[in-house]
Formats: sequence, C-alpha cells, structure tokens
Amino acid sequence: MAKLLARVFQYDVTVCPTCAGRMKTIAALTAPSAIEAFLNAVDLPSRAPPIAPSRLDRQLE
Repeated sequence: MAKLLARVFQYDVTVCPTCAGRMKTIAALTAPSAIEAFLNAVDLPSRAPPIAPSRLDRQLE
C-alpha cells in the first residue's frame, strides 16, 4: 500500500515527517464503517463539516 501511495503522490508515507525515521503500516482501512469507527476512537471528526452558503460579492451590491 505504501509503495502505491508513493508512486501516485510521489511522497514516501513510510518516512516520519518529524524525525525522518521509518514508519510501518499497521492497518489499511477501506470499509466506510471501519474508517468512521477508527476516527471516532482517536477523537477525530468522522463527518465533513457543513457547507456554508455562498455570500454575495460586495462589489455587486
């Protein structure tokens, strides 16, 4: 999986951005329910924020 991400994005996801040490993949989540459960478990938002309505450009007023 890491090789595919590196190939597509030209970014090595196995290198720690803080210390440049090697990281390893411990899980590859693909099921939406598993992704949502993981994000909730680590206290990250599992839903996208609501889309705000567009505002009228002041130059058009």
